[in-house]
Amino acid sequence: MARQAKQDRLPTRVEMRKRGMKLQDVLCPLCGDGSESSCHLFTACSFAMEVWARVASWCKLASIYAFEVRDLLLLPKDLKMRKQKTRTMHGIILTTLWNILIARNESIFQWKTNKVVDVVAKIKASSFF
Repeated sequence: MARQAKQDRLPTRVEMRKRGMKLQDVLCPLCGDGSESSCHLFTACSFAMEVWARVASWCKLASIYAFEVRDLLLLPKDLKMRKQKTRTMHGIILTTLWNILIARNESIFQWKTNKVVDVVAKIKASSFF
């Protein structure tokens, strides 16, 4: 999933429209503001930015600012942590990406309105494994 997100190959609304699917709109289902691309969904979406802010706070990091998914994936190396902490942070980032995608899918397919605190709680619970 991370590789597809980094290459903007997830089946987001923008990508589906590029492939000829007729869609009512391409707005992000989480924030309703921008066009739903991988980049928007994981870095520019106000919902995702709030999730990243809370994850950063939980990990005792400065705010996480990313312009592309690649920036998020490179973050553990940029933080210059010990090897074990780098691996742990990489896992937390992948878990966060995954949970944002789940929240997006629930919004689309189950008409569920997710709350940032609930998504962050799932990230914390999943990260302990």
